[in-house]
Amino acid sequence: MHVAYKFNDDCEWLADEGIKGKIVNTLRMLSLDSRLENQTVFIPDGCEEMGFLEGSYDIASMLHFIADMME
Repeated sequence: MHVAYKFNDDCEWLADEGIKGKIVNTLRMLSLDSRLENQTVFIPDGCEEMGFLEGSYDIASMLHFIADMME
């Protein structure tokens, strides 16, 4: 599978690969939104089957992490 990349204005890599690439790009752009600064999400106990451990997570970091894992 061929994946094309380009830089955006924040020197982040952007994937250009159909719908998956669009999701990756969207997650990365959202992770850069300053409105998410210091925002967290709490993942409750019992979400292990979905691959998440209980705890509080930085939303921007989580979005960027998910984008990286999808790529």
